Amino acid sequence: MARVDVALHVVNLVLGVSTWVFFGKSFEAANPVYQQYGGDFVSFFILGLMLNSFYTYTLDAFRMATLFILRGRVGQHLSMYDYIKLSGIPFSAPLLAFVVNGYIEQFISIFIYFCVGLLFGLKIGGGNYPIALLGIFIGWVAVASIGLISASMITVIGAWKGIEPVRWLVGVLTGLVSGVYFPFEVLPEQLQMISRVLPQTYAMRIARLALLQGFGLSELWADLTVLTLIALILLP
Repeated sequence: MARVDVALHVVNLVLGVSTWVFFGKSFEAANPVYQQYGGDFVSFFILGLMLNSFYTYTLDAFRMATLFILRGRVGQHLSMYDYIKLSGIPFSAPLLAFVVNGYIEQFISIFIYFCVGLLFGLKIGGGNYPIALLGIFIGWVAVASIGLISASMITVIGAWKGIEPVRWLVGVLTGLVSGVYFPFEVLPEQLQMISRVLPQTYAMRIARLALLQGFGLSELWADLTVLTLIALILLP
C-alpha cells in the first residue's frame, strides 16, 4: 500500500507540474516581465515549485514535530512527552529527528520536480550556484525562525487544533504574493509592498536571478542585504 501511495504522489506531482507548465507557456511571450529572469517560464516556474516545497515544509516542520511529541503516546498510559522526560532524553533530540526525516521526504519531492523540469527544458547549467545557495540558506534561516514562532503558538495561545494564525497568514501570503508561480513584479504596487516583507520573495528572486541569469554579488547585494536583515530580525 505504501508503494501505491508513493506512486500516486509522484503521478500527482508530474500532472500538476505539467498543467501549470502548459498554462504558463501560453502567456510566456506576452509578458516581458519574464525577460529579467531569462525569458524562460519553465525554468522560472520549476525553481519556484522546488523552493516553495522546501520553504513550506520549513514553515511547518517545528510546529508539526512539537505536536507529534506532545500528542504522541508510548503504549496506552504514557505520553511521548512524559516518556522523553522520564528517560532523560533532551526534547530537542526527537524534535530534530522528526524535522530531518521530513526534510528527506521533501528533498525526494524536490528531486522529482527537478526531473520533471528537465523533461520540459529546465536550464540552470550556467548559473551562479554559490550566490543561489547563499540566498536559499539565508531564506531558510528566516523561514525557520517564522516556523519556530509558529510552533511557540502551541503554548502561547493554545493552538493545538485547527488553524495556527502565524503559519496560516504567512502561508496564504506566500502563495499569492511571493512570486512562487509568477513574478511578483506583475502584482499591483500595494501587494508588492506585502511581497517585500516576506523572506521567501527575496530568496526565490535571488536564486532565480543567480541560476537563470548568472547574477552575482554585485547585482544581488541589495536583495541579499534585505533578506539578511529580515533573518536577523526574526532569529529567536
